[in-house]
Amino acid sequence: MIPFYSYKNGNYDVTIFSDGTKVRYNYEDSLVPDFPENIDFKISSYCDIGCPYCHEGANKKDMLLKRSKINELVKSPFFKSLHRGMELALGGGALSKINLTNFDYLLRKLNTDKKVFPNITINAKELDNKEFTEFVIKHMNVNIYGVGISYNPEYKNKILDFVRRAQSENIVIHTICGVTQKEDYDWLAKYGFKVLILGYKSFRRGNDYLKTHNDEILQNQKELSDNLEYYSKYFKTLSFDCLALEQLNIKERVSPEVWSKNYMGDDGRFTMYIDLPNMKYAKNSTAPLSERKDLSLSMTIEDIFKSLWTE
Repeated sequence: MIPFYSYKNGNYDVTIFSDGTKVRYNYEDSLVPDFPENIDFKISSYCDIGCPYCHEGANKKDMLLKRSKINELVKSPFFKSLHRGMELALGGGALSKINLTNFDYLLRKLNTDKKVFPNITINAKELDNKEFTEFVIKHMNVNIYGVGISYNPEYKNKILDFVRRAQSENIVIHTICGVTQKEDYDWLAKYGFKVLILGYKSFRRGNDYLKTHNDEILQNQKELSDNLEYYSKYFKTLSFDCLALEQLNIKERVSPEVWSKNYMGDDGRFTMYIDLPNMKYAKNSTAPLSERKDLSLSMTIEDIFKSLWTE
């Protein structure tokens, strides 16, 4: 692995490697961060894809990211307080619907002005948009550090073509524990993708979908659980969000040494969620609406992060 960037956060140091691996070191009794290493950053809530289990509840009536909002963001104390080396996972709605000139401007400001690492999360269906696909490939390894592709079985060939053309180590296929089926994991294993398994979020449309598809979701989760050891041999990397770790009972399936070495912390410990369209923030994207705090761009990221743990 080749070191890509290093920085200090609170009482410890962080090194990010070229393949996306992150290592924390030089701390004493416990890690005490001053700011989040990674922000799940919702920048748009407009989406015309209509996934029935979408926990964001994104739809065609919601807000697109406009240039006026970008200008407000990049001139703000919040933006100026972002630290070099932080990762921002840009997503929310269908990013392919954002004006590409505006999106280009935002990515360049993040990379050139702040030296943060913007990652984007897109739905595989968006790879049908040729102009957007070319835009992403153009920015890969320049202004986009990594791409997460939400798996959609109807667009398997599009995924394969994109991964081959982009030629980046930092493309990860996102699946959902309970939605993605065994035949799809088998296909992903065949090609040795990097895979991130996300827990099933029973929030907004996800809650409605669970009521009508509970048996199917449980069956898919069982099949995934039964085959995890097999898949771990074929995926280039296999990772989980905190919810998937819980739903698949991963802690009980590995040794304490493996868990201690690889577990990156609870939601809100080193990460957080920001909803720019609705000007809210929380520990994660499934936090109850009543627990989300009002976002002011006049706040610094340190103040925002600290407030997650204070009432």
